[in-house]
Amino acid sequence: AVAGLVVYLVQVSHIFGSSMGMLLLPEFSFRSSVYTKESLKKDFQKLFEFVLSTFVVLGIIMFFFVREIILVMFDKTYIVYKPLFSVSTLVVGFYLSYVVFRSVLDGLYVKPYSTVVNFVGAAVFIFSAFVLKSFSLGGIVASFAIAIISIAFLSAFILKTKLNVRLINKKNLYILGWAMLVLSIFTGIRFAVDCLSFWYSLGIKVFVFCVVLLLTFMLYKKMELFWMKKILKLAK
Repeated sequence: AVAGLVVYLVQVSHIFGSSMGMLLLPEFSFRSSVYTKESLKKDFQKLFEFVLSTFVVLGIIMFFFVREIILVMFDKTYIVYKPLFSVSTLVVGFYLSYVVFRSVLDGLYVKPYSTVVNFVGAAVFIFSAFVLKSFSLGGIVASFAIAIISIAFLSAFILKTKLNVRLINKKNLYILGWAMLVLSIFTGIRFAVDCLSFWYSLGIKVFVFCVVLLLTFMLYKKMELFWMKKILKLAK
């Protein structure tokens, strides 16, 4: 039951990811028949930048508020499983990335790359669960997280290889570095305040979250991320 709830926490995000995927699949399918490969490379680079700068951060935010999520969605008796729920929230970004990349793969290519990715993910999960079986429930959740991360990376790798696109650049490294810094800050704050009462802890976390969100907005604006420029343009 606990393992099911941990997986459910990740699957909730599927609602958003699948909606985005339904838009991307026909869009990339159309673009593959009309535009050049060079144009598709630029489109995927922009999509990867968006995924890295939003989905990964979303998982970190859920990790920060995991205690509150457990208390609101489930029951206080599940607080003892907070480390397991923490693992699942951190892979939310990877799961959403996989859902989006899968839609792009299905839109661009006739070959069933997504099926191959799913088979690899299943194999990784079975192998990891066997290796980590001594950790009982923790091993199952860890295996689930490893499988999610593997299908996200494999999907991105296939698209990178097929489109011959460069995904590791200075801008993406800055985004990743900022995400790791935010994770470190959130981990320290969470450790310090989770022992406090629900509302006191929530108040501190909301304040820290707002400050980090403002700093993230300023950083993304300074970096001139394409989707941030679009939002600012629409806001004018």
